[in-house]
Amino acid sequence: MVLDIDLFRVAKPSGNPDIVRKSQKDRFADVTLVDTVINLDEEWVKERFHLDTWNRMRNV
Repeated sequence: MVLDIDLFRVAKPSGNPDIVRKSQKDRFADVTLVDTVINLDEEWVKERFHLDTWNRMRNV
């Protein structure tokens, strides 16, 4: 089952990482993976912003 990344994003209306944490806990899986996904996604969003900004400046 593939999880929508928006489920991990607290800023999104549909975001609720606690649901994913509970699911991990109920399946006896590693709960820290949820935090890892959140941290990597935040880093990706920041880098994507920088890249988009750079591309806009380059295209001017």
